[in-house]
Amino acid sequence: MKKFICFLFIFYSSIANADICYNITNDIADKAYDIISKQKEIYKYCSTCTDRKVEKIFIKNIKKGSPISVDNIKIDLAHTYYKKNNQYINIGVEVQCILDEQYNIKATLNELQTISRTDENDRVEAKKQTQEYFQTCFKTNNLNKDNLTTIDIVERNFSYRECILNKIKEEI
Repeated sequence: MKKFICFLFIFYSSIANADICYNITNDIADKAYDIISKQKEIYKYCSTCTDRKVEKIFIKNIKKGSPISVDNIKIDLAHTYYKKNNQYINIGVEVQCILDEQYNIKATLNELQTISRTDENDRVEAKKQTQEYFQTCFKTNNLNKDNLTTIDIVERNFSYRECILNKIKEEI
């Protein structure tokens, strides 16, 4: 029974986080409308989701309400950003629907980082690139193969992982 209750709590918590600033008060809707109406485009982006897909919305019409609709798309302000001075500003935080860092959502981001699945056509190239990264990292982090202890092996694996992650970050 405890496992079932724990499952329900986690399930409903994840659902609640999906629509953080969806149903909003008139005051928040007015503030959000004022911000959005001054933009040419906004960005739907869930920084806390596993698949961080950025959706750019070019603004043609805005419907004030709960939730706000932009071009007939209902938006959750907690996962909506606009660009100002080379930074992405979270509308939900700006209109005080949520607090900065609440649900691990930041008020400003320097970039909207995407993590998406590789297209089938890109997989061969991605595999080749990953192998090149591994070879480079292997050469720079290779330890003497004689008399390796378990801790040496663990440290080497962490070094490979960090090296490959840094190479990928450079690529992005």
